Amino acid sequence: MRRSIGLAGALLAVPVIGASMATTTFASQAIPFGTGPGSTPWVIVTQNSGCENILIKANRKFVATTDGTGNHGTWSEPTDRTLTLKWTSGPATGFVFKGTLNTTTDVYSGHLVTPSAPKQKAKLELGSLTGC
Repeated sequence: MRRSIGLAGALLAVPVIGASMATTTFASQAIPFGTGPGSTPWVIVTQNSGCENILIKANRKFVATTDGTGNHGTWSEPTDRTLTLKWTSGPATGFVFKGTLNTTTDVYSGHLVTPSAPKQKAKLELGSLTGC
């Protein structure tokens, strides 16, 4: 964990089994969401609160993957290039990430809003980071 505040306590070690295949298409790119057992690993990195590894599943849900706190939530695509993550359970309940996709880098850049702190810059990218 990069920091011990905010998302630092926001990871969940729950096996995810049998997620179906789903993709979101942006221009000529397909960004995978939920590509088989375990879904698709993504990492959210914030300006002040560290990072969190998550699995984004095809059923419009996500789970944090590494520290057992119980964080999970839902995701939506308000437009063809935006993504919203809403934490609905665990210590990060009430957090909201809103990002816009850069189709060159496949990174969503945006902001994380938490119930008790000012909005901060954040990004969501494919993969995971050690230490989150």
